[in-house]
Amino acid sequence: MPGSIKVQPGPPNQPWLSPSIRLRSQKESDLRNIGTHVEPLNGHAYYTYVRVDNTGNEPFGRCRCPATGAWSKVPYFVDQNPPTNGPGGQRLVVQGGQATLQDSTGVAVANFSPSLVNDFWAWSPDGRLFAYVRRDYTTRDWSIEVVTTATYVRTDGRTVARGRTVHQAGPLVSTSPQATAGANFGWTPASTCLVVAHPPVPGQSANVKYIDLACPSVGMSTTSDQCRAFNAQILTSPQTTGVDILFSPCGGLAALVPTPTGYLQLVDLITTAADQPIRQDNRPVSVTVNAAGRTIATSATGRRGITLTNMSYPSIDNPECLLGGSVTVEARRVFASTTPGTSPMPINLSPGASSAAIWNGEYLWVELPPHTFTRAVPGTSPEHWCLLARADAAPVDAAPPWTQFSTTERHFAQRNIAIT
Repeated sequence: MPGSIKVQPGPPNQPWLSPSIRLRSQKESDLRNIGTHVEPLNGHAYYTYVRVDNTGNEPFGRCRCPATGAWSKVPYFVDQNPPTNGPGGQRLVVQGGQATLQDSTGVAVANFSPSLVNDFWAWSPDGRLFAYVRRDYTTRDWSIEVVTTATYVRTDGRTVARGRTVHQAGPLVSTSPQATAGANFGWTPASTCLVVAHPPVPGQSANVKYIDLACPSVGMSTTSDQCRAFNAQILTSPQTTGVDILFSPCGGLAALVPTPTGYLQLVDLITTAADQPIRQDNRPVSVTVNAAGRTIATSATGRRGITLTNMSYPSIDNPECLLGGSVTVEARRVFASTTPGTSPMPINLSPGASSAAIWNGEYLWVELPPHTFTRAVPGTSPEHWCLLARADAAPVDAAPPWTQFSTTERHFAQRNIAIT
């Protein structure tokens, strides 16, 4: 089951002292412990913090990678006589100065203009994507195009049709005698990204290496078929002579591991194609590679689920258990009166989102943007704002819309805040 959410009730005889909703006059840096409750003053803006407890058996929001094991490198392309048959029954037919990608029934999916006999290509392991590399020995330039062999849906919700170009680069000039080779390209074992290790280019510093991770599941925008690419410029030095790229068992994370020493870097390949913060016990850490012979393995799906060797931390949190959707919290002011039965006056507060995974059996405070709490109806002091807090682990753990104010439904809890 996915992680479930519970907001703890306050003391029955002091409802305004809620342990689950707190107002603070400033941002809090430690979301594990934000301190004591602060009663708002009339006309002052306060940050709202809602404590979210994960009472389920899995981290938020349902770990997308249940597999464990060692992180591995990509299998690189074959640049001499690559196969013309794909894993899904597709074929690449080269004749008459044109290369045609066909599906399993022989229908043309895409066409390419070959560069004599120097081109090479490769299907993704699942057969859903096809990469075609064009190279010219005379000009020493190269280009690449990635097309879809089947319709699929990106994580941003956009449907990409079969035969669409989702990534292309070039022509790019190289100082390499062969312009580029199969060792510069590879699909992740889980088909989540294409790895492009750029060969040297004219004028490029020998101390910089360029690596692209083109991830078709991550969209550039909702109006473009192009996928998002992660571009890494890796500085080398006498201490850092290169970099290894390792991928998690399910392909949702990439690790840029410097050789022999330097700082470890994680990249999210599913939702953002961007750096993934490294954490231990929900706290940011910086991992240093101390020696050669370092390895990475996923040992568990929860907290401290990634095991490191020859690095400054023996284990770090497994962020792949959070890539399925962050935890979002909303709070509503409902009414301002101590009189039972008063008609509610719902007012939205802007939603906030957790900045780290909430592991099973643990909690995290989620920060909402500042809001000014004012006295709604003049009357005897103290008056109370009643808040409804909602927390979601979308998209797996979708909550119902704001059509009811049930304090028994597990996504909601009503609490009182005193206004003096």
